[in-house]
Amino acid sequence: MRRRSRGPAARRGWTLVEVSVVLLLLVLVVALAGGMILSGGNLLGRSAQLGEEKRIGDAACQWLSGKLRYATELRLAGGGDLSAPEAVWVEDGRLWYRNSGEGDPQPGQGIDYYGDAFYQGRTLSVTAALHDQHYLDLAVRVHRAGGEVCYTTRTTVKLLNLEIGGVPAEGPAGESEDPAFLFASGQGAS
Repeated sequence: MRRRSRGPAARRGWTLVEVSVVLLLLVLVVALAGGMILSGGNLLGRSAQLGEEKRIGDAACQWLSGKLRYATELRLAGGGDLSAPEAVWVEDGRLWYRNSGEGDPQPGQGIDYYGDAFYQGRTLSVTAALHDQHYLDLAVRVHRAGGEVCYTTRTTVKLLNLEIGGVPAEGPAGESEDPAFLFASGQGAS
């Protein structure tokens, strides 16, 4: 019997089947890795968008609760009556503010507190409810351009100056959607 050599000279190349299997496995690995990379990039973009929406809602809620925490003579009102030393209201999905140095306020007058760069095409809505005369429940919702709510944050504000002064806040029973907050600044208001 003749002995076969097992060295490199005995093997002259790869068969077509071997080459096809290797290429198929390589294509599968590249497709899986590419899909994972693309979905990871989409996840990062979505996380950044959600983080931005959260930042908008949290900043607006924090500013609003800080404004009202030390307020005196707080009233929740609807419509165009903004006669008070200070007023905060939501108009066209934005927080507006005016203080007593700006004359008799009307809707559309005042300061768009944050401006275009802050909202980035999103809008806000606020729900407020007074309870126990010295507590204000606030809910701030951030809406995307299509109107769907993408983030909601809530807080309860203890109205410190109203409790000390013994003067309860005024407002409708139950929740008010996008009310105007009319007040005078008390000590510690920012």
